[in-house]
Amino acid sequence: MNKENLSEANEKADEERYKRSGKHLKRDKISWIKWGIAAACILLLSSIVIIMYVNHRERTDTETSSGVPGIILDGVTYLKSGWETDVEQCPNGFEYGGIVDQVNQNGTYILNSKYYINSKMNEWVYVYCQVWESPVRSGEEISYMAYVRFVRPVERFKTFIFFDGQLYQSLWDYCAVADDEKTAYNNSRELEKHYGLRIEMLPEGCVLAGCARLEELDRIPKTELGVNNSKYDEADVYADPGDKQVLYICFSWHTATDKEKGETLHNGYDVFVLYNPTDYQS
Repeated sequence: MNKENLSEANEKADEERYKRSGKHLKRDKISWIKWGIAAACILLLSSIVIIMYVNHRERTDTETSSGVPGIILDGVTYLKSGWETDVEQCPNGFEYGGIVDQVNQNGTYILNSKYYINSKMNEWVYVYCQVWESPVRSGEEISYMAYVRFVRPVERFKTFIFFDGQLYQSLWDYCAVADDEKTAYNNSRELEKHYGLRIEMLPEGCVLAGCARLEELDRIPKTELGVNNSKYDEADVYADPGDKQVLYICFSWHTATDKEKGETLHNGYDVFVLYNPTDYQS
């Protein structure tokens, strides 16, 4: 084979290799695109599943927290305490009252349980029933029998302080009294707008009234500066001589907004307003 033929043969061989190489690269490129699309679809599907799961958990948690188990005795509703009040022995002063035969929608598991009452304390009822908890270490849910405190809604959902012979309620859980819900809601919002739920600076003229003292959970306080929420125990209380409708209790909290670098500590005051006396039953 002469040089020209040899050169021509080499050129044809190179051209063939180039074509095969191009086809191979094209196939690889197509394969990578296909795998990329598949991976993206899997990632998207996973994200959707995660979002659906999170949303489901949020709905479930919300529904669970809003549905408080309760029993009904002689027409009065008692709801499970919001505090950890489960005990192994029935508290002193409480005696067997009967069998639970009427509950709210979320208290069906309590039906046919024994309940215990105290004739001198109509705010509380103890029910001997099953309790579930998940220990931090094992993570496995366990159940046991215990005496669980149930309280009237007025004591469970409202935070009170007693001052100068009058009862004040936190604006965080305040609901004004009115003939209809819309008016009650609007009246409550007006108070929030006027005073604020929580402030960092006291209005001018406020004076120290004393130190709050935890009286007892799940009960309406009846002693001077007594509170029914442990987070205000020993907190300073300020009164406004020019406005008898409001009290301010020292409180600290943290925020972590986008503008803040990490958490920011705030020292301020939670606002309490005079409780409507028509709501108060001693």
